[in-house]
Amino acid sequence: MQFFLMLLASITSLSVHTLVGVHADCATCPEVVANEWHSSTCHSLSGVTFCYYESDEVQCSYTSDGTRLDGAEFKCPTKVPGHSSINCDLC
Repeated sequence: MQFFLMLLASITSLSVHTLVGVHADCATCPEVVANEWHSSTCHSLSGVTFCYYESDEVQCSYTSDGTRLDGAEFKCPTKVPGHSSINCDLC
């Protein structure tokens, strides 16, 4: 019985980790862009990371591997580190 409960707990844990995006890749937003501090981050289901800064004038968008998307602010770095994380909060 104890083995069965441990097996059930393991399966449930793996399922929950998959649902919350443990395997999702997220880009890391730069702390400062154009002299503005990073204020918030969110991620789309397609893997795009959106970085927001103090004013609404500066917003950066990156692919899951950290490459800046076309149409993002020219002030944003062209490449940032990507990482795997459970903290890929959805928009």
